[in-house]
Amino acid sequence: HDYCVPNIACIAYAQVLPLSVYTSHLAAGGNVTLATLDPLDHPLIDPQFLTAPVDIEIVREGIKTARRFVSAPSFSNYIVAEFGDFANAQTDEELDAFARANSNTVDHVVATVPMGREGCTKAGCGALNPDLTVKGTKGLRVVDASAFVSTLDGVSSTDADESM
Repeated sequence: HDYCVPNIACIAYAQVLPLSVYTSHLAAGGNVTLATLDPLDHPLIDPQFLTAPVDIEIVREGIKTARRFVSAPSFSNYIVAEFGDFANAQTDEELDAFARANSNTVDHVVATVPMGREGCTKAGCGALNPDLTVKGTKGLRVVDASAFVSTLDGVSSTDADESM
Protein backbone atom coordinates (compact mmCIF):
# COMPACT_ATOMS: atom_id res chain seq x y z
CA HIS A 1 0.00 0.00 0.00
CA ASP A 2 2.61 2.55 -1.00
CA TYR A 3 1.55 6.10 -1.77
CA CYS A 4 3.32 7.48 -4.82
CA VAL A 5 3.42 10.94 -6.30
CA PRO A 6 4.82 10.82 -9.85
CA ASN A 7 8.29 12.39 -10.17
CA ILE A 8 8.43 13.09 -6.44
CA ALA A 9 8.56 9.98 -4.24
CA CYS A 10 6.82 6.92 -2.87
CA ILE A 11 6.32 6.38 0.82
CA ALA A 12 5.24 3.26 2.65
CA TYR A 13 1.58 3.05 3.62
CA ALA A 14 0.68 6.21 5.44
CA GLN A 15 -1.96 8.84 5.64
CA VAL A 16 -1.02 11.80 3.51
CA LEU A 17 -2.32 15.28 2.84
CA PRO A 18 -1.89 16.04 -0.85
CA LEU A 19 -2.18 19.73 -1.75
CA SER A 20 -2.52 21.17 -5.24
CA VAL A 21 -1.63 24.67 -6.32
CA TYR A 22 -2.67 26.02 -9.70
CA THR A 23 -3.92 29.07 -11.51
CA SER A 24 -7.11 28.91 -13.55
CA HIS A 25 -6.33 31.96 -15.69
CA LEU A 26 -2.90 31.56 -17.27
CA ALA A 27 -1.43 34.65 -18.92
CA ALA A 28 0.52 32.51 -21.38
CA GLY A 29 -1.74 31.01 -23.99
CA GLY A 30 -0.84 27.71 -25.55
CA ASN A 31 -1.41 26.75 -29.14
CA VAL A 32 -2.51 23.87 -31.32
CA THR A 33 -1.18 23.60 -34.86
CA LEU A 34 -1.40 21.03 -37.61
CA ALA A 35 1.51 18.63 -37.79
CA THR A 36 0.73 17.64 -41.38
CA LEU A 37 -1.99 18.16 -43.95
CA ASP A 38 -3.48 14.76 -43.03
CA PRO A 39 -6.52 15.47 -40.81
CA LEU A 40 -6.08 12.10 -39.09
CA ASP A 41 -2.57 12.92 -37.83
CA HIS A 42 -2.28 14.18 -34.27
CA PRO A 43 -1.85 17.95 -33.97
CA LEU A 44 1.12 19.64 -32.32
CA ILE A 45 -0.02 20.86 -28.89
CA ASP A 46 2.06 23.27 -26.83
CA PRO A 47 0.24 24.32 -23.63
CA GLN A 48 3.06 26.73 -22.71
CA PHE A 49 2.53 26.00 -19.01
CA LEU A 50 4.18 28.56 -16.72
CA THR A 51 6.03 30.40 -19.47
CA ALA A 52 4.69 33.85 -18.52
CA PRO A 53 6.47 35.39 -15.51
CA VAL A 54 3.17 36.17 -13.77
CA ASP A 55 2.02 32.54 -14.09
CA ILE A 56 5.10 31.09 -12.40
CA GLU A 57 4.97 33.80 -9.74
CA ILE A 58 1.35 32.93 -8.90
CA VAL A 59 2.15 29.22 -8.58
CA ARG A 60 5.34 29.89 -6.56
CA GLU A 61 3.45 32.12 -4.11
CA GLY A 62 0.68 29.50 -3.96
CA ILE A 63 3.24 26.88 -2.91
CA LYS A 64 4.56 29.22 -0.22
CA THR A 65 1.00 29.83 0.99
CA ALA A 66 0.28 26.08 1.13
CA ARG A 67 3.44 25.58 3.17
CA ARG A 68 2.40 28.34 5.60
CA PHE A 69 -1.07 26.77 5.83
CA VAL A 70 0.19 23.33 6.89
CA SER A 71 2.76 24.83 9.26
CA ALA A 72 -0.06 26.21 11.43
CA PRO A 73 -0.08 24.88 15.01
CA SER A 74 -3.34 22.99 14.37
CA PHE A 75 -1.46 20.69 11.94
CA SER A 76 1.53 20.05 14.23
CA ASN A 77 0.34 16.58 15.25
CA TYR A 78 -0.48 15.57 11.67
CA ILE A 79 2.26 16.84 9.38
CA VAL A 80 5.48 14.88 9.77
CA ALA A 81 7.50 16.30 6.89
CA GLU A 82 7.59 17.17 3.24
CA PHE A 83 9.31 14.58 1.10
CA GLY A 84 11.04 14.07 -2.23
CA ASP A 85 11.94 16.84 -4.64
CA PHE A 86 9.29 19.08 -3.08
CA ALA A 87 11.07 19.07 0.27
CA ASN A 88 14.30 20.12 -1.44
CA ALA A 89 12.72 23.05 -3.31
CA GLN A 90 13.28 26.01 -0.99
CA THR A 91 14.50 29.03 -2.96
CA ASP A 92 12.32 30.83 -5.50
CA GLU A 93 14.44 29.37 -8.30
CA GLU A 94 14.06 25.83 -6.91
CA LEU A 95 10.30 26.29 -6.45
CA ASP A 96 10.00 27.55 -10.04
CA ALA A 97 11.97 24.56 -11.33
CA PHE A 98 9.86 22.16 -9.25
CA ALA A 99 6.61 23.73 -10.47
CA ARG A 100 7.68 23.62 -14.12
CA ALA A 101 8.81 19.99 -13.83
CA ASN A 102 5.62 18.84 -12.10
CA SER A 103 2.86 21.01 -13.59
CA ASN A 104 -0.01 19.63 -15.56
CA THR A 105 -3.58 20.52 -16.43
CA VAL A 106 -6.51 19.79 -14.16
CA ASP A 107 -8.43 18.60 -17.24
CA HIS A 108 -11.61 20.59 -16.74
CA VAL A 109 -11.44 22.18 -20.15
CA VAL A 110 -13.77 25.11 -20.69
CA ALA A 111 -13.79 28.20 -22.93
CA THR A 112 -11.79 26.59 -25.74
CA VAL A 113 -14.33 27.56 -28.45
CA PRO A 114 -15.91 30.77 -27.08
CA MET A 115 -19.07 32.43 -28.31
CA GLY A 116 -18.90 35.75 -30.07
CA ARG A 117 -21.03 38.27 -31.92
CA GLU A 118 -23.09 37.07 -34.89
CA GLY A 119 -21.23 37.64 -38.15
CA CYS A 120 -18.03 38.95 -36.56
CA THR A 121 -15.04 37.06 -37.94
CA LYS A 122 -12.23 39.27 -36.64
CA ALA A 123 -9.73 38.02 -34.07
CA GLY A 124 -11.25 38.04 -30.61
CA CYS A 125 -14.83 37.64 -31.84
CA GLY A 126 -15.09 33.98 -30.88
CA ALA A 127 -15.57 30.92 -33.07
CA LEU A 128 -19.27 30.46 -32.30
CA ASN A 129 -22.40 32.40 -33.10
CA PRO A 130 -24.78 33.10 -30.20
CA ASP A 131 -26.81 30.00 -31.19
CA LEU A 132 -23.61 27.88 -30.71
CA THR A 133 -23.17 27.17 -34.42
CA VAL A 134 -19.55 27.26 -35.59
CA LYS A 135 -18.90 30.33 -37.72
CA GLY A 136 -18.28 29.53 -41.39
CA THR A 137 -19.76 26.00 -41.22
CA LYS A 138 -23.12 24.37 -41.82
CA GLY A 139 -24.60 21.85 -39.40
CA LEU A 140 -21.84 22.06 -36.80
CA ARG A 141 -22.71 23.16 -33.26
CA VAL A 142 -20.81 23.11 -29.95
CA VAL A 143 -22.96 22.24 -26.95
CA ASP A 144 -20.63 21.81 -23.98
CA ALA A 145 -18.60 23.98 -21.59
CA SER A 146 -16.04 24.73 -24.29
CA ALA A 147 -18.57 27.32 -25.53
CA PHE A 148 -18.20 29.43 -22.38
CA VAL A 149 -16.64 32.81 -23.06
CA SER A 150 -14.13 32.44 -20.22
CA THR A 151 -13.40 30.10 -17.36
CA LEU A 152 -14.79 30.52 -13.88
CA ASP A 153 -12.41 30.81 -10.96
CA GLY A 154 -12.10 27.43 -9.34
CA VAL A 155 -12.65 24.00 -10.81
CA SER A 156 -15.54 23.50 -13.18
CA SER A 157 -17.76 20.55 -12.39
CA THR A 158 -17.26 17.55 -14.65
CA ASP A 159 -21.01 16.93 -14.56
CA ALA A 160 -21.68 20.49 -15.69
CA ASP A 161 -19.04 20.25 -18.41
CA GLU A 162 -20.70 17.18 -19.85
CA SER A 163 -24.29 18.36 -19.50
CA MET A 164 -23.94 21.87 -20.90
